[in-house]
Amino acid sequence: MKRFQFLWIISILSIPVLGIASNPQKTAQKVLHKLYMANGNFQRKIPTIELINQQQNIAVYIKKKNLIQLEIKAFQLCSSFGKDSLDALAFILSHELVHAIQPSNNVDETSFISYHKSFKSSLEIERNADIQGIFISYLAGYKTIHMLPEIIERMYTIYQLKDKIIKGYPTELERKTAAEIVISQANKLIELFELANELHAISQFQYAIQCLEYISKYYHGKEIYNNLGINYLLLGINIPSKQLESFVYSIELDFNIRIKKPKPARGDDYIDPLEILEQQQHFRKAKDYFQKAKKLDPQYYHADLNQFSTYIMLNEISNAQQYYNDHLKLIKSKDVNFTDKLLLTKGILSAKTTHKQEAITIWTSLLNSKDLILRSQAKQNLISINVLTSLKNTHEQNNCQDFIPIDINDAKLNIQSTPTEEWIQMDTSFQLRKKQLMNSTLYSFVEDGFMHLNIHRINLNSNPKINTKDKTFISFGNKLRIMNCPNENTAYIVNEQELVKYILRYYMFLSPNP
Repeated sequence: MKRFQFLWIISILSIPVLGIASNPQKTAQKVLHKLYMANGNFQRKIPTIELINQQQNIAVYIKKKNLIQLEIKAFQLCSSFGKDSLDALAFILSHELVHAIQPSNNVDETSFISYHKSFKSSLEIERNADIQGIFISYLAGYKTIHMLPEIIERMYTIYQLKDKIIKGYPTELERKTAAEIVISQANKLIELFELANELHAISQFQYAIQCLEYISKYYHGKEIYNNLGINYLLLGINIPSKQLESFVYSIELDFNIRIKKPKPARGDDYIDPLEILEQQQHFRKAKDYFQKAKKLDPQYYHADLNQFSTYIMLNEISNAQQYYNDHLKLIKSKDVNFTDKLLLTKGILSAKTTHKQEAITIWTSLLNSKDLILRSQAKQNLISINVLTSLKNTHEQNNCQDFIPIDINDAKLNIQSTPTEEWIQMDTSFQLRKKQLMNSTLYSFVEDGFMHLNIHRINLNSNPKINTKDKTFISFGNKLRIMNCPNENTAYIVNEQELVKYILRYYMFLSPNP
């Protein structure tokens, strides 16, 4: 048996190194750069990678040098995963990257496999590095989470640590037991991140915030902070029962509901001061989160744009103008979509500072934007200042049943199956109940014992192709887009080939239900 194991190790070492045998360091540095950019914390410089010919730690982060030493044998271990080699390498490197960017990291050197401190005292630190590392890998597009048990298995075999008890090294059983906890928690963060995106796309901002704030307890990244800010901003702008803001902002995916609210009449029309207070609180929370995102990455211009919008919504016009002059005026972005969003928002500032003609010029130019939502937003803003009088051809809510060729029976929940149930405590009052059925997942948001929202994520037996032309689809990550149909309380998630991947059905309870 030992002889077979030895031959298996030799065969692994003979595998071409991730397809780039001539320059493994360049490959590793490229993977690390992708992870570093996905995390977006640029307060600390990206570590340098050095490949070393040792067999002791797999990988080490040396704080003083800001250096990750990656052992050649560890690199070859990753190569043994063939087409999944980069995914395996991403897990090792992301683990050490977490140590590099953690502000609380007071350890001079960290080791991927051995612990310089006693095992029990450093287990939590290493486990958190695993969880955050997997989440960063996910954001960077690497599929590492399901590989973790096999990585540990091969790691202990190749490094000849199987069935051994060595001081400073956790046993294979200890590492695998820790991995089970890591996989469970990392899966939870990934699932909540995707659920937050879905909730945002169907305008359930309060519940998207719950998911993102839960993630922020474990992972601090600019994308999480920026998304929190956006959801707080949209939650605030939609709170008042009357339409207090007549202009449409670039962050609004579906402005129909807000625009259709009654406007305050002149005179004694009552505006609830508690609604205004709550709105202002949400706006200020949004501003705090955008500032956190900018602190991690000073060049994060999307957070600048969102902060600019926040000042305008707070009616801090002079601050908005100053922020535009200091942070946005000279940006020359190659991202046309970002440039158009900036123009749309600048038009709102112009309209609110009596530069009406400038606003008209900006919004008229955006009527030719390639983005359907931006065109609709520009039209609505021109309507708001009485330049356009007709709502014809403006952004309308999608009517799914007009063009979705899906048999209703194909999307039914299998309620006959026995569900598995899990509860996640989001905060002191909010809970998320997850029921896993045969072909769907049911999420229920519960506050203080009362159910407020159900959302079904329904898999299909087939993936029908639909025509997406002139329909409002929102980018959804992982090369997916989502189309919300609020009239049917349904949303469709579509891939690049215009195939429906899965369906969301949601239901809000208007009054507390147990």
